[in-house]
Amino acid sequence: MPHIPKSALAGEVEIGLRLLGRGKVRNQYALPDGHEDKFLSLTTNRVSAFDFVLPDKIEYKGPSLSAIHHYWNGFLSPYFKTDNVALGADVDRYLPAEIRGRPDIQAVAKVAKDLSGTDTEEIFRFLLLGSGWSDYQRDSGVVCGHKLPDGLREGDELPIPLYAPSTKEKEGHDKNIHHALVEKRFPGRSKLVLEIAQVARHHAMTKDILIADGKLEIFGDVLGDEIFTPDSCRFFGAEAYRRARAKGALPPSLDKQFVRDWCVSVGITKTLEPTNEEHLAIVASKEMPQVVRDMTSMLYRYIVWKQTGMKLERYQRERMWINVADQKPHIEVLLGSSSDSMQAEDAVDSLTGRATATVSVVSCHRNLEALIGMKERLLKADRIIAGAGKLAALAGVVKALTCMWGRPDLPVIGVACRGDTRKASEAAMLSMEELPETPVELNPQGEAYFAEEGFSAACDSAVQDEFMPRTMRDKPPIFDLITIR
Repeated sequence: MPHIPKSALAGEVEIGLRLLGRGKVRNQYALPDGHEDKFLSLTTNRVSAFDFVLPDKIEYKGPSLSAIHHYWNGFLSPYFKTDNVALGADVDRYLPAEIRGRPDIQAVAKVAKDLSGTDTEEIFRFLLLGSGWSDYQRDSGVVCGHKLPDGLREGDELPIPLYAPSTKEKEGHDKNIHHALVEKRFPGRSKLVLEIAQVARHHAMTKDILIADGKLEIFGDVLGDEIFTPDSCRFFGAEAYRRARAKGALPPSLDKQFVRDWCVSVGITKTLEPTNEEHLAIVASKEMPQVVRDMTSMLYRYIVWKQTGMKLERYQRERMWINVADQKPHIEVLLGSSSDSMQAEDAVDSLTGRATATVSVVSCHRNLEALIGMKERLLKADRIIAGAGKLAALAGVVKALTCMWGRPDLPVIGVACRGDTRKASEAAMLSMEELPETPVELNPQGEAYFAEEGFSAACDSAVQDEFMPRTMRDKPPIFDLITIR
C-alpha cells in the first residue's frame, strides 16, 4: 500500500466495515455476509502527485470523482462490461442498516465486483505528452515499441492512437513497457483499450473536452476502477487546445495541474522516490497554499459541470438520487438607473428561496465613486448581475473593477435594458455584445440578455450555472487568468 500521511487520513468517513486496503485516493471495505464476491470502494479527498500522497486534501475531490465516474459508467455500460454493481444511493442495498441513507457515504461510494487484478496499467495516448514525450525524445521516436514519425512536438496529436502500457508498481514509479509484451499475454487487450478510449473521446468532444491520454483498469474483458476521471486521464478544453496549438503552445490541463505545478515549485518531482524515507519526509514537510487547494477544488467541480451540464449537487440529486442540499448563491443586482427597476422586478422576486439577493441602483457614468465604494460588498458576491440601457457600459465597468480588485473569476452577467425606442434598445444590446475583450457573461448563444426576459434568464443562470456557459465555451477558463506562485 502507498504511504499515506496522517493528516491525509484525518476526518475520513467512518463506516464500521472491515478495511481491505487503502490506495492513494480510495479505500476498499469488505461487505456484509452474502456479498463476498463484491467490495465497497470509497473515494476520498486525498490527492497524489508524482506517486506521493500529499499531506493536504482537496475539498469536493472525492464527490466530484464519484460523480464523473457515475456519468461515464452510465454512458459506457451499454457498450462495454464494467465492474460496477451499484453507485450513488443504490449502494444502500448492500450496506448494513445502520449506515444506509447517509449522503456522505453515497456521494463517494461504489459497490464493485471483486475481480482478479493485473500487473499492468492500460495506457492509451492520443497526444504526445508526459512519459510518452520523454520516451519519444530519449528513444529516437519510439514509445512503448511504437515507432513514431520524426519531428513531432510535445502536445502534438499522434498519427494513430497508441496502446502504451506500463508496469503497475505497488511502490515507486511505474515504468513504460513494450506493447507487444502485454498483447502476447492478453490477446485483444490493446484493441479493447483503444475501442473504449475512442468511444469516450468522441463523446467528450461533444462537450468541448479533449481527452489527451489516460489509463484504464481491465480485468479480462471488464472495465474496472475509475472511468475517465481527471485522476486517471488528462483533459483539455477542445477549443482551448486548438487555440493554443495555433500558437505552438498547450493550454492548462483540466485536472490537478495546479497541484503538480506547486509540487514542482517546491521540489516534489519524479526525482524523488516514494520508497525513500528521506524523500517521504520532504513531501510531508510541505504545506500546500490555500489558493492551490481552492483552485484545484474549483477545477474538479468545473469538470463535473463541463461533462454533465450540472452543478455537482444537482447531479448528485437528479442522477445519483442522493439527498444533498444545494448551495444558495449570493447575488448582487446592479441597475444603472431607477427607471430600469421595473424590468428587473419580477426576475429579482423569483430569486426568493433560491438565492440571497441585494439590489442597488448605481450609475458608472454619474457616480463611479459610489460604485468603487461598493468594493467590499461586491467581492463577497457569488454572482453579479448588471443591467443598464443606452451605452450599457455598467457590466463592463464592473467586470473591469473586479479584475482590478483581483477577482477575474467573479462572474458579471450583463443585461441590456429596454430603451425608449427600438434603436436605443438595439444599441444597448450591441454595446453589451461588442465590449472589446470583455469577459462579461452573455447568454449561451453569445448574445446579450435583454429586458424583462433577459433579467429572468440571467437570474436562472446565476442560480443554476456554477460556471457561466459563455465564459467556459468562448473564452479561456478562469484558470488561464491566474498564475500560482
